[in-house]
Amino acid sequence: MKKNCLKCNKIFNIKPFALKRGNGTRGKYCGMECRKFAYKLYVPSIATREKISLKLKGVRSGVFGKHWKLSDKTKKKMSKNKIGLPNENWIGDKNPNWKGGVSKKNKKERQLVMETLEYKNWRRFVFERDKYTCVMCGDDKGGNLEADHIIPVSINIKLIFETSNGRTLCKKCHQKITVEFNKKNWSNQFINMKNETDEKEVKCETCGQGLGRTEKYGRNLCEKCEEKLIEG
Repeated sequence: MKKNCLKCNKIFNIKPFALKRGNGTRGKYCGMECRKFAYKLYVPSIATREKISLKLKGVRSGVFGKHWKLSDKTKKKMSKNKIGLPNENWIGDKNPNWKGGVSKKNKKERQLVMETLEYKNWRRFVFERDKYTCVMCGDDKGGNLEADHIIPVSINIKLIFETSNGRTLCKKCHQKITVEFNKKNWSNQFINMKNETDEKEVKCETCGQGLGRTEKYGRNLCEKCEEKLIEG
């Protein structure tokens, strides 16, 4: 049986039993390229839409199948689109770390800065530059890494977003460095406090005369005041 294509007016042959198959486009178009044109023009009626919806109710979509895999390009696009946007399923009381609504007033300045997008971008840049490995021991476990400030924020807060001031450390190395820094810091503070107290000369408790020494022991009295005390 010969027929003319509705798209390109080409004459093509088709068997009579083939007309009964398909969705009504058989016998009208010569091939798939012309048939695609028909699919674009085809708009299903309301009755057919209701039938399709009834059949698909309770049926899981093929997108969530076991063999469905996303390409690297689509994964990167999805991650870029979600940067800076909060997840609705993890906001407020839906989050497992919900504590009944902690206000920003109760948080420290450092905690508020760490929640900003600028700090998260700084942290991501430091990890990517160091190739997600600890600078000291070479640990490359994802959940074990932390972004550390070489010059601490407590000393200079202006360098908090400086990329050259950041480095990737594991939890053990980060803890060692903080302990060493605290020891040095406290020892320096103790030495300065001691020097300040040692430099002051001890004076007599009664007359205020200098005793020529810096250490305090017993009753700090000069010779005259001590003799008067003995004589009574």
